Amino acid sequence: MENGAYWKIKNGYKIYYSESFRIKVVKEVENGIISKEEARRKYGIGGKTTVLSWCRKYGRKDYAYMTKKHKDKPISTDEKDKRIAELEAQLAQKQLAVDALESLIEVANEMYGTDLKKKVGLKRSKK
Repeated sequence: MENGAYWKIKNGYKIYYSESFRIKVVKEVENGIISKEEARRKYGIGGKTTVLSWCRKYGRKDYAYMTKKHKDKPISTDEKDKRIAELEAQLAQKQLAVDALESLIEVANEMYGTDLKKKVGLKRSKK
């Protein structure tokens, strides 16, 4: 294997990767050329966390490029309370709109003697 040298252990082989190879892989991951998983597959690196540990050892100290998704910051209690109040206000406004439409339907039903909530004119399909 061109990536490292083999070292014999009791029942199998352990692959040793040179430091220059490790740094090369880390630079590719940091620059966004490949992901950690793609690097693992491309170079035949064993272990799911091997590339991650190399990134921690040889890479930049900001680990933003290594995680999938980041939250900017935890939301404070005040911000949560404010957001809840906004959502409750929106819900109340929507409920008023629904009530108004239901009242309109009731008035129209009384004026025209129909039932607009029923689906008029639709026939059941025969299967």
